[in-house]
Amino acid sequence: MKFIPWIFAIVFALALSPAQAMHSDKVDTSVPLVIVMGEDTYPFEYLNENGTPSGILVDLWREWSVITDTKVQFVSRHWQQSLDQLEQRQADIHIGMSKNSARLKKFDFAKPFTSVNSYLFVHKSLNSKKQISDLVPYQIGVVTGSSHEATLSVLEPKLSFKHYQNREQLLQAAVNGELFVFAGMEGYQRNLTLEQDIAANFYSSSRIPIEKINISPAVAKGDQDLINKINHGFELIPPNVIQQIERRWLGYHRQTSGVIIAMQNGVEPYVDIGTDGLPHGMLVDLWKLWSEKTGINVDFVAGDMNSSIDDVKRGVADVHIGYPESKDMRTGLKQAWHIISVKSRFFSANLSINNIEDIAMRIGVFPTAPYISEMKKAFPKAQLRFYDSLDSMVKAAQNKEISGFVSSAAMASHYLLANKLWAEFRQYTDIEFSTDMYVLTRIDDSGLADRIQAGFNLISVEEQMQIERKWLINPDDRFFANSAHNIKLTTQQKQYISSLGAIKMGYLKNWAPMEFQGRNGEFLGINADIKNLLVKQLNLTIIPVPYDDFRQMIDDLIKGDIHLVASMAKTPERASKLAFSLVYWPSPWAIVTSLTQPPIFNISQVTGKRLAVVEGYQIVDQLRQQYPGITLVFVADTKQGMAAVLNGSADMFIEQVASLATTLKSGQYPSLKMSLLAELTEQHSHIGLFPGVKNLVPLIDRVLATIDETEQQNMYQKWVSLDLN
Repeated sequence: MKFIPWIFAIVFALALSPAQAMHSDKVDTSVPLVIVMGEDTYPFEYLNENGTPSGILVDLWREWSVITDTKVQFVSRHWQQSLDQLEQRQADIHIGMSKNSARLKKFDFAKPFTSVNSYLFVHKSLNSKKQISDLVPYQIGVVTGSSHEATLSVLEPKLSFKHYQNREQLLQAAVNGELFVFAGMEGYQRNLTLEQDIAANFYSSSRIPIEKINISPAVAKGDQDLINKINHGFELIPPNVIQQIERRWLGYHRQTSGVIIAMQNGVEPYVDIGTDGLPHGMLVDLWKLWSEKTGINVDFVAGDMNSSIDDVKRGVADVHIGYPESKDMRTGLKQAWHIISVKSRFFSANLSINNIEDIAMRIGVFPTAPYISEMKKAFPKAQLRFYDSLDSMVKAAQNKEISGFVSSAAMASHYLLANKLWAEFRQYTDIEFSTDMYVLTRIDDSGLADRIQAGFNLISVEEQMQIERKWLINPDDRFFANSAHNIKLTTQQKQYISSLGAIKMGYLKNWAPMEFQGRNGEFLGINADIKNLLVKQLNLTIIPVPYDDFRQMIDDLIKGDIHLVASMAKTPERASKLAFSLVYWPSPWAIVTSLTQPPIFNISQVTGKRLAVVEGYQIVDQLRQQYPGITLVFVADTKQGMAAVLNGSADMFIEQVASLATTLKSGQYPSLKMSLLAELTEQHSHIGLFPGVKNLVPLIDRVLATIDETEQQNMYQKWVSLDLN
């Protein structure tokens, strides 16, 4: 029983330790100061995946601990509980908070030791709301006990608030659609999925600034000795150390709130200085979009290949816009993000070189090209000549000093076109080298690297492809279009798709090449490929439903018996009953006549004739309204329309070009010919949706946006091979 007094002694000591430090006349450095902190305010104060206190404020206090030779102990709580614990004297210090009138009654504050910008994040559906007063009709989401409510109430007394215990609950409510506005601080989320979900609906570019908040340590009322010790310690920390800590976590300079990007000149279409003196190019546009997504300003510093790298190493710039690296050629900087891959090919003024890999010739190349070792293997008999610019390589090729050169295909093509030399050179596509381009930072800038990665992860595949199409003319040169990345869906979007279960897509059995039924009853054609793309990208379950009759299929779509129909024209009447995707496929119209008929170039030539048309087609209303002199003969499908012309029950048959091309290619109609209609060549198809699944429209649009002209052409060639000429 001798152990009982020891237990009392230990319990008594533990109970007294925080209060002892708080109420003594002098701070006892032998007992750790208990610092209470919030547990989920990344990157300022939070518990990492190991449960260890981390963040800007934690690192500042650790620096203070070292410089004052004072032990500290961090205790994490929900935000309101952290305030309660300090007020109840169960902690010595609060890690840091903003001052307001209510808190000044309870706590004494040290001098501010850092600051943070606060914002109102507004849902994209409210993008017209630009001022705090515009948000009066909406509840503002705030963390219980945060200073946002008091500050906002002063700025606009009519605002109402909805409270959440912690930041994660607040953000999850925003993701779930419970909030259209919430208050928060600068920074980003550790949880990539949550960050993407928030960014998809609450754009950084639309956030409304609240104020710049000074963060000060706080203690219970009356402990001036501790306040003095806190102030003295932070005054001893060099300003550059504080800046390094902030930069390590935020990834950019707090003083400028921006990132300085080093770039090289003269590598169009990727990056260059335009005639207006401003940076432009594909990489510049990607970085501008990164800035828009993150809310962090970017500025560009121009130089050449070597000086731009030196700018990053010397601290003149924070990051390199995108530099080629490989295992054999490294700059010594940190690869923060694989921004693109560039394809390089052989160009020559000799337009008829055969078996280039077997010929002993001189080939120009950049000395910084990371594929030099690959070139030596591909051209074992060649002699490499090094040039510092594309201009010098092109001139050397023109002067026959070299047989040709290897360079970025997009860059070389742009140069040759701009200088009217395209016809003098040939691009040989047999051999191709791929170069990975990396965003580079200094090795010790891990915070910036993390911030860069988080920002680029917010850019969707379709946004990347849109920028790429703008700058790279040749589809074979593109990176994003050929990478087969899936589009990024938010948690809410995934849940919606999952809730739908299987949906039905109607298609016509005999409307090749757009859609038709195979011998084994399978769904085939261009629209089947579109369906497969939707399934792959959105993880949808789609059941194809075959139809003989177009009109019946549309009626079933309106009733909701099926949910999707492709290759639909959008008319005002249909738009009142159905939802529609963006256009995804050209659908020009043509007319079939007998070989003995004169050519038909425009629809007015059909006046007074009998024109067969599939019942239910959108063009029926247009023909009735604009060309009342045409006698319409309704048929069920393409096959019946062709038969109507053959048997004389109609003079002509109107149908979409793709379907007619495939039908005529079959050889069953040697006495018929096709004529394109000039005024109907600009028609386009949509996907029509039953209104009950209209929330799929923006998701389907995102998938359709990933189909570039190359993939469209590949789909077409897969199902059609008739030469219209």
